[in-house]
Amino acid sequence: MFIRCIEMKKLLDLFMVNTSIEELNLSNNTFEYGGIEIISDIIKIAYLHLRCIILSWNEIGYEKMNIL
Repeated sequence: MFIRCIEMKKLLDLFMVNTSIEELNLSNNTFEYGGIEIISDIIKIAYLHLRCIILSWNEIGYEKMNIL
């Protein structure tokens, strides 16, 4: 599935108001560069309560991983 930045921004908004989410599963997706930056923002916002981020089977590549 291709995830657009607009969809990732909605996810970011969710993490800003909901601190009970402990796991984020984004496996089997393709992200725009902006989407990867938003994942980075989610990690910054939710690092105290987010225990697990699953990014398996994504075509992120080295350039996008450097953003994370």
